[in-house]
Amino acid sequence: MGFVFAVLAVAGSAAGVPAFVTLLLLGAAIGDAALTLARRVARRERIFSPHRTHYYQRLTSLGLSHKQVTLLEYLVAALLGVSALFTFKGDRLFVTFFSVTWLVFFLLTLAKIRSMERGGRLFWEGRTVAVAAGDLVFIAASYILSYYLRLNFSIPEAHASSMLMSLPLVLVIRSVVFYYYGLYRSVWRYTTFDDVARIVKAISLSSLIMIVSFTLLFRFRAFPRSVFIIDWFILTVFITGSRIATRWFHELPQKEEVSGKRILIGGTGPMAELVVQQLKKTGGCRPVGFLDDRSEMIGRMIHGMEVLGPSGEIERIVRKHEIDEIVCIRSLLDRFPAPLLLSLQKTGVTVRVVSDPSEVPDVGSDSRQRAPFAGMRVLVAGNGELAECAGAIFTDARGITVISDEARVLGESVALSHSHGEGISVYLGLLGDREALSAIIERHRPELIIADFTTGTGSLSNPMEGYVRTVIIPMERMARLAAEGGDVRFIAIVRCADPEGSGAECAPLALEKILGEVFASGRDSCTIVRSPMRMSATAWAGGLHELPPSGGSVYRIETFGYGGNDLARMRESNII
Repeated sequence: MGFVFAVLAVAGSAAGVPAFVTLLLLGAAIGDAALTLARRVARRERIFSPHRTHYYQRLTSLGLSHKQVTLLEYLVAALLGVSALFTFKGDRLFVTFFSVTWLVFFLLTLAKIRSMERGGRLFWEGRTVAVAAGDLVFIAASYILSYYLRLNFSIPEAHASSMLMSLPLVLVIRSVVFYYYGLYRSVWRYTTFDDVARIVKAISLSSLIMIVSFTLLFRFRAFPRSVFIIDWFILTVFITGSRIATRWFHELPQKEEVSGKRILIGGTGPMAELVVQQLKKTGGCRPVGFLDDRSEMIGRMIHGMEVLGPSGEIERIVRKHEIDEIVCIRSLLDRFPAPLLLSLQKTGVTVRVVSDPSEVPDVGSDSRQRAPFAGMRVLVAGNGELAECAGAIFTDARGITVISDEARVLGESVALSHSHGEGISVYLGLLGDREALSAIIERHRPELIIADFTTGTGSLSNPMEGYVRTVIIPMERMARLAAEGGDVRFIAIVRCADPEGSGAECAPLALEKILGEVFASGRDSCTIVRSPMRMSATAWAGGLHELPPSGGSVYRIETFGYGGNDLARMRESNII
């Protein structure tokens, strides 16, 4: 390839095409190779030994995917092609201008990569300044380019003078109108049709103001009127294209595999769309289609995927399309009977239920992160989220046992099971029977017991009495069974009551005091976690993962991130 380009450069010179044009077309490869080689020589490295210090390799090491780096290469190649065209059509001014511009670009790119390798960010905190600066470049480039296109790359001196004289006014007018329409406050990675509409309005209004201003100030002398139409079109493409391309760039898969799990989305609507976007971004999986019970939706296309049929035909759809996983929106879970979900899991199809897109990154990946208490036998008792989502939280547990007095909780536990290890065992209506609980513990021999009880005090005439009956008494019963079990760790999830001045605000503290008395002779076996009223499975998995291997302390769990509900951290509060 190098030989071919060398011959073309020589032949092109004889035909009137400067050799510099060939160098500019290959600027990405030549510039990277030259700068990388100079850097290795300066460091006294062996230049003939293998290495991974080219800028595109360093970008992949920083976390960009293969597609993202390749698209950046395409963009640079396209811009170099445009530069070569202008250099060929223009005079020596273009040669100097593009040479300096691209040299500075490559140097700044390598400097930014080096900064990111040292922990820096892609954009600094004042990213609004960067957006405004980028728009100024687009505005100037569009205005100058419109002149060259209109005048066939040959600008008379009068037009060149009027273009340079009016350029500062164009920059000011465009910038003020863009600021007025809020273009500098938008987040590019979330660009929507509303943002595109605002961009078109801002460009149209600023073009109108420019025409009026030039008429009043310059009487439109040496200003070709079609320049403003060309400028409007080019600038619209530049601004909207940059915003849309940024969103597309961020939505590209972070992880790419030759093959991935085939995913069926249970449900349609806004939540399903967000889940699909997150699945595509996460990578390692291939969304195949949707389920929808509405007859008019069957066969329709959403995000390039077909609505394959209703939930009643899920078994046929799974067999026909070789589905590996089903991702079901939690609000639609009641459409899938528990026996059906169990039969699907027996055939090797994983069924996962998500409440929000923050829970999606665990879907479709075999390398699950933040799986707490891996390799342990876990028993979860109660009616809180830990009981509901035990199968999704303790994905690497050797065995999972769930005990609850609510059938809904057990149904969701089974639906969220990952079918790992010995599977998941569920028991209904035994929390008040001490002998039955003791027999279950003896049968499954858990190494960890987690009690998570909640109560809706707002619906009770006496909230304090309700808290005692539905939380304190069963929690104390489970704690004593764990204390009698010997080498068993006990984790109590203590939630803040919502008593509305009933006096029940002291109940959680009373519960903690009772637990302290139960484990007075073995405090290292008990851990208390003070928790918000509701958290997602993702938040629980992350929070529990941070607990130390031994107990004896009180922790409070703090949520943060997407919707305040997708990540969590533990903070030690005080000793029992």
